Formats: sequence, structure tokens, C-alpha cells
Amino acid sequence: MAAWKHNRLFYFFVTIQTLLLLTLLTKLGFSAFHLLETQEKGAARFQHRVAAEPERKTIVPAAAATDADWFKALQEKETALEKKRRQVEQKEKDLSRLQAEIEGKITQCSQAQAQLKKLVEEAKAVQDKKVQHLAEIFCAMPPEKAARLVDKMDDRAVTEVFQSMRSKEVGGILSQIEPTRAARISAGLSALTPRVQ
Repeated sequence: MAAWKHNRLFYFFVTIQTLLLLTLLTKLGFSAFHLLETQEKGAARFQHRVAAEPERKTIVPAAAATDADWFKALQEKETALEKKRRQVEQKEKDLSRLQAEIEGKITQCSQAQAQLKKLVEEAKAVQDKKVQHLAEIFCAMPPEKAARLVDKMDDRAVTEVFQSMRSKEVGGILSQIEPTRAARISAGLSALTPRVQ
């Protein structure tokens, strides 16, 4: 009975870890999508402003329109454009860094998921081996003794063990236990695909 409780606890923790992993992946996906969307909007606004600037006309009084004033205005525009270009480059670097970070997290999650899948498969193989071993023990016992052991087990465990046994042996044990419980176990067996014919 302790082994069944241990296995249930293991599957519970595996389920919790899987849910946490899926939650983390979902959050990472939404964060990346939001970041990309924000970057695209910022870039679109910047391009719109840059495209609109050539249409503006600087009105300079005729008396003040000297080469030095035009040169100064041109330098100011170049400085502003250079500043904006650096900001865009920095945002692109930030986006690339975040993208690499997200890809790293996805890789880690994929590796964790593969390890988790492997652990679940190993646990299932161990569980199947235990069930098969118990089925062999029941088959070697007289039906009366096997029925006494079955009375101490829960229906789910009994159903799993009986699924690995031949119908004749299962029938002999079922005939020795209480009829309502035997009916319940039989109903559980009929819902499963048999392993042994």
C-alpha cells in the first residue's frame, strides 16, 4: 500500500511540474509577443516622424538666412537624427538580447520536458513491472488466499493487477470475494483494454 501512495505522490509532483513548465512557457511567449509588438509600434512611429520631417519647412527671416544659420540648423538635424539612430540601434540590441534569452529559456524548458517525460516513462515501466509481478504471485496462489489479499487492496490496484492475468484466474479470485465488490471490479475491467488474452 505504501508503494501506491508513493507512486501517487510522484505522479502528483510530475503533474505540478508540468503545469508550472507550461505556465512559464506561456508567460515567456506573451512577454516576447508584447515586446515585439511594442518595438514594431516604436519603429513605425519613428519612421512616420522621419518621413514627415522633409515636408516641414523652416521659416527663416530673409535677413537672418545666412550660411552659418543654415549650417547650424543642418548640424542640429544631423545630431537629432544620429541620436535617434543610436536609440533604434540600442532597442534592436535589447530586442536581440531578449530574443536570445527567450530562446535559451525555451531550450531549457524543452530539456526539462524531455527529462520529465523520461522520468514518467521510467516510473510507468517500474509500475508495470510491479503490477506484472503481483499478477504472477496471484496466479501462483490458490484463489482463496489471493481473495484475502485482494480484500486489502483498493479497486483501482486490483483492476490493474487483474488486467495482467488470464480470465480463468481472475474469475477464480472474483468468485471468492464479496459480490458487490466483485461486480465493481468487473465493471472496471470491462472498461479497460485487456493486456493478457
